[in-house]
Formats: sequence, structure tokens, C-alpha cells
Amino acid sequence: MDHGATSLDRRAFAAVATERGSFLARAAHPLATIGPVLTGALVLVVIAWLARRRRWLAAMGILGGYLLVALLAHLGKAAEQRPRPAGALIDAGGYSFPSTESALAVGLIAIAVVAAGPTKHRARRIGVIAAAGLLTGVIGTLLVSIRVHYLTDVLAGWAMGATVFAACGLTALAIEARQERTATQL
Repeated sequence: MDHGATSLDRRAFAAVATERGSFLARAAHPLATIGPVLTGALVLVVIAWLARRRRWLAAMGILGGYLLVALLAHLGKAAEQRPRPAGALIDAGGYSFPSTESALAVGLIAIAVVAAGPTKHRARRIGVIAAAGLLTGVIGTLLVSIRVHYLTDVLAGWAMGATVFAACGLTALAIEARQERTATQL
């Protein structure tokens, strides 16, 4: 029995449970290993792409968001000290709440928003952002289905990620607007 599970967590486990030996259970370990590496590589590529286009504030917003989310998730885990769910299909160390992976996955949406940028192709922009949102949802669902996180861990991670990345984006936009106002006043 999971002593830290809420009724919502128990219902989520029942809804998306993955059996040992299933395809997803066998794929979970390699996915958990390569996922953070691919995400880190994507972040570096996007930051380099933004820097090459001299979009320094956007690059700093993405980098700052990832660093701040990682720090806040670590501090949240240390403060809460919620044990991992019983019966995980892969070995996951440390505490469970909030889900760092879910919080960082929200950064994929932030990257999509910045990368899609203002464009004449509104449908393409919406598609890119929706795909990033879907991938973020899949990541959270996978973490619950392989029992390395409770659903409430994932929801808290998403909320944390959304808050931090939104704050970083709004800060970058405010600085950019101020710079434009200052430039027009000169």
C-alpha cells in the first residue's frame, strides 16, 4: 500500500497502470535514461539557435527557466520528503514530490512558443505548441504509469514549470519592451 497516495493518485495508478514485462515497462528504463539527455541537448540547441539570431533575452529566459525549475524542484523535494510510490518499474532515487521531470517538460512548451515565434502561419505555430503540450502530457502520464511518481507529483511539477517558465518569459518580454521604449526615446 502507498501511504503517501491520495485517492486521486490511486485512481490514476488504476487508470494507467503498466504491467511488469509489458512493452512500456521494458521501454521505460531506456526512455528514462535517454529522455533527459535529449531534452538537455534540445535546450542547448535552442539556446544556440536563439543566440545566433541575437535573441539574447529569449535564450536567457529558456536557460533561466530550466535552471530555476531544477533548483526549485530540488528544494521542494528536500522540504516535502515524499517517498516514491511502491512498485516502481524502474529504479528512481530521491524523493517524489514535486516531479522534476514534469516541471522540466513544461520547458518544451516554452521552447515551442519561442521557436514558433510570431509567424504568418498561425496553424503551424498552434501545431508546434500543441505538439509540445502533448509531449509534456505523455511524459507525465508515463511517469505515473511506471509508478515513479504519483499523479499529484506530476501535477505539482507541471504547475511549478508553468509558473517559472511564464515568469521568465514575462520578465524577458518586459525587459525587451523597456529596451524598445528607451531606444525610441533617444
